[in-house]
Parts: sequence; structure tokens; C-alpha cells
Amino acid sequence: MSLRAVIEIALHFESFRNIDLFHQGLYHLKARLRQDGGSSGSGSGGTATGSPSVNTQQPSQQQAPIAACPVGSLALEALPSDGAKPGARQSTRPDHHNLIPAHVIEDQATFSTRSFLIRYCEEEVEMNDIGQFRWEISTQDAAKGSVPSLILEVDLMFADLAQHGGADRFGESPDVDSTEFKCVSTARFRLRRLAQGMHEFVPVVFDEFHCCVAHCMIHSALLDYRLRLQPNAQLASIAADGEAEDAAVEGSPRVSQVPLAPPAGLSFAECLFGPDAAIESRDQLLQRAEGIYQKHLDALAASHEKLTSWFKQVCEDCLTPMQREILVGAEVGSPIAKSPAASGDSLSTACTDANGLPTQYRRYLELKLGPRISPRALAGHLSYDLNAAACRVIETWHRALSVLLHAPREVALSLRLPWETYTSRRWASTIVKEPPRADVAETTTEDSCSSHSTMAESLRKQARDLDKEVEDELAVQDLSGIWSMEARPLIFEERYLGGGAAAPPPKPPS
Repeated sequence: MSLRAVIEIALHFESFRNIDLFHQGLYHLKARLRQDGGSSGSGSGGTATGSPSVNTQQPSQQQAPIAACPVGSLALEALPSDGAKPGARQSTRPDHHNLIPAHVIEDQATFSTRSFLIRYCEEEVEMNDIGQFRWEISTQDAAKGSVPSLILEVDLMFADLAQHGGADRFGESPDVDSTEFKCVSTARFRLRRLAQGMHEFVPVVFDEFHCCVAHCMIHSALLDYRLRLQPNAQLASIAADGEAEDAAVEGSPRVSQVPLAPPAGLSFAECLFGPDAAIESRDQLLQRAEGIYQKHLDALAASHEKLTSWFKQVCEDCLTPMQREILVGAEVGSPIAKSPAASGDSLSTACTDANGLPTQYRRYLELKLGPRISPRALAGHLSYDLNAAACRVIETWHRALSVLLHAPREVALSLRLPWETYTSRRWASTIVKEPPRADVAETTTEDSCSSHSTMAESLRKQARDLDKEVEDELAVQDLSGIWSMEARPLIFEERYLGGGAAAPPPKPPS
């Protein structure tokens, strides 16, 4: 058995804009989260929460396994127009930008946005679809900060409507059940620091043969800790290693006689403190319990604090006073009420914070348990306090998702500014501004074109190191839309002052 950290990732597709797609037809986006095979910590055991055993590998390319499982989708229902009278008959005309609602494809472990009809150049579709993914990692990786990164794959799915008489005729009477989609382009991103909580704006730009862009926002938060059974494959490898070691020791029992399934009587207390915790002293148990509290409860408290701070900022920047009152109420800036763990009993408030969560853990447990300190009692209180803290994080998380659905454009604009800042910083190293010249026909050097080639190689070498530093700072790295420094063009910007050699000299002042 092991304690796993549960991280939820929300992919919010705000809008889609057709720049210059070659074909009219039906489109939608399909997203999945895979393990990062190139990441240093990718082998540390991140798993999908209840992800199905599916084979999403193509014969031509070996793909990494699914890391996070989609658990739901959110979309804002269309409201009737303001001019419609109560009880009036609604229009039966289909919405060409929402022919198939957003949904989760469980057997493929993917989230699919709404399907929309594209007929015009520069056509924009307001999607406002959110896909929720759950990802579980070991608590050891979360505590050490070695959380593996994930690969986000976004497929552009296309259905040809030529057999239906074209897009115009299909739009008059859409038959979406008879359409067949195929993937025409894929964008890939590397997601870092998901366990620390992230809120990033990402423009999903596909290749030059399918010129379009989808505005996406990625949000993540540490929500909870769950007790999970070890998979049989891991237990089998552990048993095999133990059997090989025991073979070298004469007279030792063979591990192969132990069943692969975990013991039925293993409790939460035994998972935390081990089977020998009952013989430890009171001070040793309190010291170990304090370390467990600091490791897990502090992480949930930090996640809640960061999420609440971002949520308050979004409400202040993106919502009107009336929207704040309707969506989040007047208590958006007020502290959360005390938890049941610190209310209704004689526990000293000096051991708890404004949210009712314990801060001085050893003192808190001594006052709460008194002389009845045992591994079972400590595990029970830890489970209760973790659940209380997780409930606060989950409540704030779902309130934030509700605000995202009602103010998608405003939140996207607020997150776009940081993205523009580091994108400008990343590309600034490839633009060289030369000193202005007096004449456009004359240069300060004899052979400026050949000197540009030499200077470009030197700048690429310097910019490569700077580009790597910027990439390490990025929470979301585009793996398909940004060229490597060797293939990236350098721009030499030349400016000249007005006049030139042919211009008459200025008259001297009289």
C-alpha cells in the first residue's frame, strides 16, 4: 500500500480561430496527457487515476503510456436570448459551432471538445470547454520536488463532408452520426511543476498545412492524498528481487511463497508507521507523526493558499461587482470557517490557524489525544485532518472552475500578458538592431552581408544558452511550434536617417 498525491489538471479551451485551413468541414480538438519519456523524473511512478487499459499506440510510432485519466468535462449551457418571451417556442436551427457537445472518451483516455463546422476564413468559434484530468504521483516524489513532467498532446480532428454534399448542404441538415473523424495535425507541449499549481495561457498552433490556433488555459492544483494498493506488477518485481537476494542466504525463507496480493489486514496506520510502530515510545510516535503532518498537511495548506490567492486575483480583475456577488458571494476575501477538528471541543486555538488547521502539530496531537497515543489513533486523526484540508482545496478549485466558465475571455486575457512577456524575451535574442545610418545606399562596413553570417553564428551560440535558461523557467514548453536555435532565423534590423547623400545640404542660418 502507498499514499499517493492526487493532482487535478484542467484544460480550458477558450476559443478556436481558423486562419487558413485548406478544407471546409467538421472539426474538433482531442487532448490527452502522456508520461514524458525525455524527462529526468519520468520513471518515478506517475499514474492515471483509474485509467483504462487501452492501446493508443500507432504501429509507426511508439508512444508513451497515458499518465492522467480524464474524469469529467464542463461546459456552459446556452441561455435563451433576452428577447425571447417566456413559454415561446425556441428555434430548432442547429448551432453549427456546437454540433457534438464536449465529452470524455473513456476507452482512449482523452477529452474531446465540441465539434464545430468551419466554412469561412478567419472564422472564430467560442468553445469554452473544460476537460478535467486526475494524476497520481508518489508522495516521495512530491516531497523531493522531483515531480515528473507530462506531455500534452492536442489533436486536430477533421471530418470531410464531401460525401454529404459539402459544408453548406451539411449545415442545413447536419447528420453528425454518419461523420468519421481523422487526426490531421498534432501539437505537443511539455508541462512542468504541475504539483506546485500552475495557471498558464497556451496558444495551440498547428502546422502550416492546417493554419489555425486554439486558445487554451492550463490549470493544476494538488487536491488530496489517497491510499492505494500497489499494482501486482510492482509487487511481482519486488518479490523477484527479494527471491534473488534470499537465494544467496542459506536457510532464509523464499519470497515466492508469499502471495502477490497485499495483505488483507494492512491498515492505514501500518502503512504510515510500519508493523513495528506498536513497540515505539510515545515520544517516537509523536515525532514521526509530526513529520508526516509536516510532509502532507503543509503541502495541502500551501496548495490551498496559492489557489485562493490566484482565485481572489481573478475575481478582482475579471469579474464585475455584480458577477462577484452572484458567482462567489461576498466572502471571496474572507477566511474559511474553522474545521470540525478545532471546533466544539477544548482544543487550544494556539495550535490552529484561521482555517482551523493545526500548525503546532506535536502540541496539537498531545492536547487532542492525551495519554491515548497509538499508531491507530494518530493515523485516524491524520486521515481526518487531511480530509478536512482536502475539502477546502476541492471547494476552492470548483469555485475557480465555475468562474472560468463564466469569464473565459477575461481570464485568458489576464494570463496572456505573462505569456507575451517570456515569448518576447525568448525571441529577442534573434533580433539584432544595428546603429542607424545616414544614407540607405552607403554602409559603414565594406562587406556587411558576409559579416552578418559570421555574427549570426556567434549570436546563435550565445542565444542557445539563453534559450535553454528560458526553457527551464517555462511551466509549459511548446515542443512543436518553436524551432531549435540552429534552424531559427536571425533578423538584422537596419535603419537610416532621412535625407541621404543626394539631399541638398541645409542652408546656414542668416
